[in-house]
Amino acid sequence: MEDTIRAGRAKYAAGQYKEALHVFTEAISLCPCALEKRKRKREAQELHDTEGADQAALDVTVECYNSLHLQALSYRAGTFEKIPDIRRAKADAQRMVRIAPCSPEGYLRTNKVLRIDQDPGAAFDLLTNGILRLLEGEGAQVEDIKVRQLGGEKWMA
Repeated sequence: MEDTIRAGRAKYAAGQYKEALHVFTEAISLCPCALEKRKRKREAQELHDTEGADQAALDVTVECYNSLHLQALSYRAGTFEKIPDIRRAKADAQRMVRIAPCSPEGYLRTNKVLRIDQDPGAAFDLLTNGILRLLEGEGAQVEDIKVRQLGGEKWMA
């Protein structure tokens, strides 16, 4: 995966964005969780062909904390931003949050895409939720920081 990501970064640096997208997509497909997802889909399809598969089984997102997987998704989202294809950049950024909900990278990338998409309220809410989730993961007392007084207004942290 690492060599593939390096090749994608070289394509990006050379301004070959479409080629970079293909290389980053290849890197993503090399992650063990992507292989597992394809295996589950294949098994569900076989089950569907014989008995009828549950669609929810196909849609389950596997958590993956492989830093190279997150890096490839982030680089691909950044490449989509450059093209620009904000819808697909947002999809990759949100996928980062889904597969690694306790990792800050996905929240930061999604926040950036939402700001590019002129949605600062959603960007703020996402960062807030991400911070709370990260704090909860570290055992912090989130209740102590959820509601604060800020200039006379209630502010949800």
